Amino acid sequence: AIGGTGWLLRSWVPPATLWIAEEAISTQLQDRTPGASLKVVSANDVRSTGLYAYTAINAPRGLDERIYHVWQFNGKEVDRVALDIHGGRKEGYRAWSHKQNFPGDPTGSWQVRVLTEDGQVIGVLRFKITGTNGQNTAP
Repeated sequence: AIGGTGWLLRSWVPPATLWIAEEAISTQLQDRTPGASLKVVSANDVRSTGLYAYTAINAPRGLDERIYHVWQFNGKEVDRVALDIHGGRKEGYRAWSHKQNFPGDPTGSWQVRVLTEDGQVIGVLRFKITGTNGQNTAP
């Protein structure tokens, strides 16, 4: 039973060689540096500029690995972006995805899960999109 439970929970155990050194959800990215990290963003902002999910992944020197930014809206996957990372940078390998195609009503709870090729969770970035006037219009 313990072995079966461990097998089922394996995707929640972060890989020993990878971890997030820095993360941000932002409407801006310039010179591989994100703007202010946001926890709440308006629907107008995401429609006009989209959102960046930025992660600096610390990985051992010489490691080449594929990770995924999995964008989820109210618990359901809406996008999966593959990113190839390379180890060796002390501050972490900077990777980002830029989402511009949002549903007609994007208000609600969002998250970007950062996963390895095997489905192990490295980290989760959480944020909310509110209505155009700053009030959440989701039911």
